Amino acid sequence: MRIGREVFADTPHAPVILFPGELSSSFDEFRKENWVDAFGFGLGQNMNSDSAKWLISGPLSRESSTQPARPFINVLPPMENGLPAHGQTRITADDVRRIAWSSLLLTPPAGVSYGAQDVATWNTTKQSKLPTWQVSLFLPGAKQMSQLQAGIESLEWWTLHPAPKSISAQPGNENPNRYIANAENDAKTLSLTYLPEDRTLNLFLEALPSAPVIHWLNPRTGKISSAVAVVGARTCQLPTPDKGDWVLLAQTGK
Repeated sequence: MRIGREVFADTPHAPVILFPGELSSSFDEFRKENWVDAFGFGLGQNMNSDSAKWLISGPLSRESSTQPARPFINVLPPMENGLPAHGQTRITADDVRRIAWSSLLLTPPAGVSYGAQDVATWNTTKQSKLPTWQVSLFLPGAKQMSQLQAGIESLEWWTLHPAPKSISAQPGNENPNRYIANAENDAKTLSLTYLPEDRTLNLFLEALPSAPVIHWLNPRTGKISSAVAVVGARTCQLPTPDKGDWVLLAQTGK
């Protein structure tokens, strides 16, 4: 803390993101430090149900209501094609994509990071006459991050905040890997929901914008599909177009 004050407190500087380490929640002692612009968090290579539970119910669940508020950014996601901390099955594009979308909607959106193992380690082993780190620039997860960027930047993402109570049936209560993340704005004109695997989304009707236009976004391809809702007295069910993870975009119609 003393070093941070000496380096940043009395001089203009680029944004400072404080990252205390993977699976760490020790932010409170730095909360009143004016030189800290944002907090960073990360799972590292931890890819199990305990780390998923931490992502959902750890500091992320408290950060949006803690003052003074600061942006909260996933700066250390699991690296694609790397090995998890416990296990021998390499981390896939599906893994990093699910973590990225969930991280973005579990806090007021401020950004998210992506990493590939062989780029991070500058692996120079040759593959098809190219070093492995260069081949890794074209991994599927890297391409799919561009779909996330395009989808988010087309919206007023800075108005969103987590809205977990909008989900009327939350499968994540039984299995944290199935947790459905939802965010909306105060004006109730925009909501965004990420389903990691379930085929049906259950929402309270009051969570939807008025006269909503609703679409599904395929986070793997960027393709947009129309959404159909089965409406009940207080809730509605929206089946996904196909298996896999999906993003529901609901906006007030114009």
